[in-house]
Amino acid sequence: MADIVKVLLVDDQVRNLEALQAVLTPSGCLLVCAQSADEALLAMLEHEFAAIVLDIQMPDMSGLELAGLIKGRRRTRHVPILFVTAHMLDETDILRGYQAGAVDYLTKPLDPEILRAKIEIFADLYRVSRALSTTNDQLQREIVERERADEALREANQKLEMRVQDRTAEVMHAHRVLAASEERLRIALDAGRMGTWELDGSSNVCHIDELQATLLGLPPDTRSVPVESLTALSYPEDEAIVQAALTEALAIGAEDDADYAFEFRIVRPSDRAVRWLMVNGRTIVSPDAPPRRIGVSADITERKHAEQALQEADRRKNDFLATLAHELRNPMAPIRNAVELLRLKGGLQPDQRRAADVIDRQARALTRLVDDLLDISRITQNRLELRRELANLSSIVEAAVEASRHLIDGGRHELVVDLPPEPITLLADVTRIAQVISNLLNNAARYSDDRGRVRVSVKRDGAEAVVTVTDSGIGIPFEMLGHVFEMFVQVDRQHERGRGGLGVGLALSKQIVEMHGGRISAHSDGPGHGSAFEIRLPVAVGAAANATPTTSDEHPTSRLRLLVVDDNRDSVDSLSVLLQLMGNDVRMAFDGVEAVHAAESFRPDVVLLDVGLPLRNGYEAARLIRSEPWGGDMVIIALTGWGQEQDRRRSREAGFDHHLVKPVDPRLLMTLLAELAHDPRRVGAARGMQPAIPARGA
Repeated sequence: MADIVKVLLVDDQVRNLEALQAVLTPSGCLLVCAQSADEALLAMLEHEFAAIVLDIQMPDMSGLELAGLIKGRRRTRHVPILFVTAHMLDETDILRGYQAGAVDYLTKPLDPEILRAKIEIFADLYRVSRALSTTNDQLQREIVERERADEALREANQKLEMRVQDRTAEVMHAHRVLAASEERLRIALDAGRMGTWELDGSSNVCHIDELQATLLGLPPDTRSVPVESLTALSYPEDEAIVQAALTEALAIGAEDDADYAFEFRIVRPSDRAVRWLMVNGRTIVSPDAPPRRIGVSADITERKHAEQALQEADRRKNDFLATLAHELRNPMAPIRNAVELLRLKGGLQPDQRRAADVIDRQARALTRLVDDLLDISRITQNRLELRRELANLSSIVEAAVEASRHLIDGGRHELVVDLPPEPITLLADVTRIAQVISNLLNNAARYSDDRGRVRVSVKRDGAEAVVTVTDSGIGIPFEMLGHVFEMFVQVDRQHERGRGGLGVGLALSKQIVEMHGGRISAHSDGPGHGSAFEIRLPVAVGAAANATPTTSDEHPTSRLRLLVVDDNRDSVDSLSVLLQLMGNDVRMAFDGVEAVHAAESFRPDVVLLDVGLPLRNGYEAARLIRSEPWGGDMVIIALTGWGQEQDRRRSREAGFDHHLVKPVDPRLLMTLLAELAHDPRRVGAARGMQPAIPARGA
């Protein structure tokens, strides 16, 4: 009777075990099922298995951890493991699986024929191994018996010869079965396009199979390649990588087993094509033989091309966002200039003032949406920088409340602001923290029906400052609490259609708070019960907040010679009129060539210069102005819709003193010009300074 071959099936889902049993029952193997790691370990104490089919996603203990335990025991370390997963794995997880002892990965839904074929291969290998072991044991016992019964051997010589012949036939049969199994293994490697190799450290030669030769672009009958020839196949930029990997593999001695893996490019001699290879190797230590260095190689060129395409798509996405921001910001500048111009001239009727306020608020809201999208792009690329300073948290909250006032008043909500009597000092980016609190207030106003209640409170809890924003709005379902800070997640799409927003504010807020060393959390008792958001930030112990600058209702004045350059005539016209009302002498230009000529003839104190100009761009115009003796002391300010770090760098290199991003708050620009006019030293010393007025998104 043939030995019963047992296969262990491990999966925490009963239906998955039933499916595996249905697929593998025709193989004739005895199937033992386990729904947990503990059951699997108990089963291995009671049975000997030819193979293990193991699900990676397991409760309590993952399949990778269980595989590590199995491979750590001498009795079970040689049992082959096939990992089963329903998820796409990255290269790190696949490598961990092979390091844990996996021989293959199968992805759900499983192909029954492939699974059955693999199990049958391991079952055959198990039977052959058992048969060989049994045969060897029998032969050994016969030799011992023959030594003990030498005289009886002559009497039973014929019988013994027949027995030896029988045993020889069995061994030959076992070798044929093993050869067939090796052939099936070769077919599996061919299907996976994986070549095998063995590195001989004593002769510095690598022995390869036919598929490995094909991967390297060598003749198919090549079976040995000198190590230096392998290095010669390397792509020039990767030669050092290959040489270092070979040196590491050959340097491993007989002390311990070791695994290694690396990726590199080769230039195939057969067609001069550049291909990417992934190599996984292992050094196997034997007590009575030199270490063996064996492994497999796979062509990963298509994967590498896909990664490069993804990187290129990401770059184009960032370029698109920057271009989109530029195109959206340009028309916003004349709109805000026009609103400020109406206010400066005065005489507006109440309804006209309300209309101007509406235009200004909506322009600010659109600017905020553009900046939020770009902030998310900067954060995902790790390029968002914080400008920290000592500040009073109460002043930051007051600024955030003022920024959100239009939404709160528009919903006729009751707003309660609870500030502490003693100042709480933070070392923080004031603009960013105010943006976070304003985001929470905006959400509270949007997600509350008319005449709701919004409360913001500030307190100190030990070494932390705590800001809490609560509302009486629609609330947050329990299942959504863990997702509200994810990108583009919106709590209620049905409500959202009437409430606005892009779903990026909370994700951006979480990133900013964490960059400050703090944390943010959301709480709600469910739909209809409102919500609460809590921000915790570290307090700047022992420091005093900067005094909040006092503001004045008077418009700043300056008497400078100004040159305004922009190809958007609405922007030039509105800004020029606004600056003239401040008492400045203003000239206009509409392209880069005209800007240089106007600067030479007019000799302005300050040039407000757009970057994207026809005929000659703003960078070229700035360089030409700086190259002239009369242009060395001019203050040149970039007034542009391009606001990324590379745009700032180009501005500095071209000779700009300040880089302000459209739409700039007209009052902030007027303040900057007034400071330059009232402090002549700044006109000549401005170059290389940071912008004197913080511009949102700049």
